[in-house]
Amino acid sequence: MWQFRKGSHQHGNQPMKLLEHIQKHVATANPVLPSAQNPPLIQHIIAINQSLPEIAPTSMYEYVYGSNGTFVRAKRQGLTAIAPVSYYKAKGLQAISASPQMISPAVLNG
Repeated sequence: MWQFRKGSHQHGNQPMKLLEHIQKHVATANPVLPSAQNPPLIQHIIAINQSLPEIAPTSMYEYVYGSNGTFVRAKRQGLTAIAPVSYYKAKGLQAISASPQMISPAVLNG
């Protein structure tokens, strides 16, 4: 598993593993908005399950941490996308795939 280099941010003298670092800085694996009045614009998701939660409607984008790297995920009308930010290997997480997805509106027969 990836670890911080000597001299970087560490707890005591022990190197911190990536998953421990993410968990330290992210409140929950699938975060719930802390306040309906002041929701965060950027979410952090740890891919511990087979499926990812829905993108929060108030999110500009989300960072998704998987076994094969960090990805950014965003959604707008007509488009959902997941794109890689950095690659690494981390045990205990699900692999993430880059994927653009066009969402076309329903066509009415008239």
